[in-house]
Amino acid sequence: RMNTIVIDCGASFIKAALINEHGKMVQRVEKHAPVVHGSELITELSQINGLVELVKGIVIALAGNEPRVRLSIANEMHGFILAFPDGKPFTDYISWQKEYGLLQIDGCTSIDLLNCDKLSDHVVRSGMKLRAGLPNSNLLYIYRGRIAKENETYHFYTLGDYLIKRIFNTEPVCHPTNAAATGLFDLETNAWNRELILACKAQNVVFPVVGNTIHEAGLGNTIYERYPAVGDQQAALFGAGVRNEGDLSFNLGTGAQVSKIERRLSFSDEYQLRPFISGNYIRTIPHLPSGRAMNVYIRFFLDVFREFGDSKSEEEIWSVIISSASKCMSSNLK
Repeated sequence: RMNTIVIDCGASFIKAALINEHGKMVQRVEKHAPVVHGSELITELSQINGLVELVKGIVIALAGNEPRVRLSIANEMHGFILAFPDGKPFTDYISWQKEYGLLQIDGCTSIDLLNCDKLSDHVVRSGMKLRAGLPNSNLLYIYRGRIAKENETYHFYTLGDYLIKRIFNTEPVCHPTNAAATGLFDLETNAWNRELILACKAQNVVFPVVGNTIHEAGLGNTIYERYPAVGDQQAALFGAGVRNEGDLSFNLGTGAQVSKIERRLSFSDEYQLRPFISGNYIRTIPHLPSGRAMNVYIRFFLDVFREFGDSKSEEEIWSVIISSASKCMSSNLK
């Protein structure tokens, strides 16, 4: 038995915890993530190096003087980094919010080029529709924009994988949850899709081995049992107890997702298909309005009261809505 360090790398916060050998959380850490990359060139490193040092410091602090510790990382998905063969970053972290795929070069966008009959079956087998912020379209833009050179060798990493690479100076294994989030992974063959990679002009990019094997690595006086980094959506669902075929989850935040556990591949235009834990898959419908939609609802009430010459605050309206919700009949939903 040994302690376990768990880290969630999000866009705004880095959250971490130390779980003792009995499964009890004994320490919790939450820190603001470094400033997100702005409008500067993507090769200007304003975020990733600070993020590496922040996470490394958290790992060392939580490990303490323990000789052996488990380490598990969950990360924001759909982002990536290109690095030189020695591990130094060539680009800063490129998140899903960077929609370079919509930028026109020579009269067309990267999305336009990938959205063709020749690649349609390959895109379907990725489990996701084309989107401007996915690594496939962003990677193609980087080459079309001559930010990267086609005859140079770069290494491709998702966020959690790159943190492992830099912190432990060793090549990571990419978990299927992160590989599939790039839009460059074939769910049928369970391997990187070479046709999509060639279409992105990334033939000289080295992609990591995909798997779920555990590796050991030393840092300071501690040996870490290092699990492959997993996608944050899958980690959250699994941790919330959504684990069995047919389980349904509503994740309601600023945006929302609906997800259902499946055992078999089943591609459709109506949902995304993503690898889950233990060989299962999740059907998921992302990008649903949630908190943003509630704000519209609240503003509607504010406008109605204003038209009737009454003055109500947002807090008063929320108070009535919350009170009304608490009086509703019980549900068997978990």
